[in-house]
Formats: sequence, C-alpha cells, structure tokens
Amino acid sequence: MDKQVKLIDADKLLDQARVGGNVTTYSELVEWIESGVLAPDPVPLPTIKQGETHTCPKCGNHNCFVTPINELNAEWFMCSFCNKPSPKEEWMEVSHD
Repeated sequence: MDKQVKLIDADKLLDQARVGGNVTTYSELVEWIESGVLAPDPVPLPTIKQGETHTCPKCGNHNCFVTPINELNAEWFMCSFCNKPSPKEEWMEVSHD
C-alpha cells in the first residue's frame, strides 16, 4: 500500500513547541503531525501566459510560444512549433525557463 510521505517544516515544529513553554510530549507531536499543523507551506507553481516561450512536452522544442486553446479556460495550451495541444500540467513539468 502506497502512503504519501508527510513532510514537516522544522521552523513550524520549533515555533509550535515553544508555544507551551515546555518540552512537547510524544502525543502532542503526533497530534500536530496528523492535523497538518507542521506541514510545509505549498510551493507556488509558476503560471503560463500566452506569448511566453516554454519547452513543448510533445516536440521538445525549447522556444515554443504557448497559446491557450480556450481563452476562458487556460488548462490546455497549443505549441507554436508542432501545433499539438498539451495540458498545463505537462507544460509545467518540462518547462524550467
């Protein structure tokens, strides 16, 4: 059975332990972990905007201009080089520019 690894923010752990002014008990630590109090803040993902150049997940070209397929819902983008559509998640995985 696959379980997602739970990450702990060290600064949050120290701050939470200092709140009570004493050493934290094991049961308090377990409660904080299970409640998500110590979870790290999510890393913001960059956005893709029309006219920016990115690496296309289909053709691998590094200078593709992206164009949203639907102006109202920019979840899919068209590559200017190969003219193949790809969902936003695929563009985000390969683009580091």
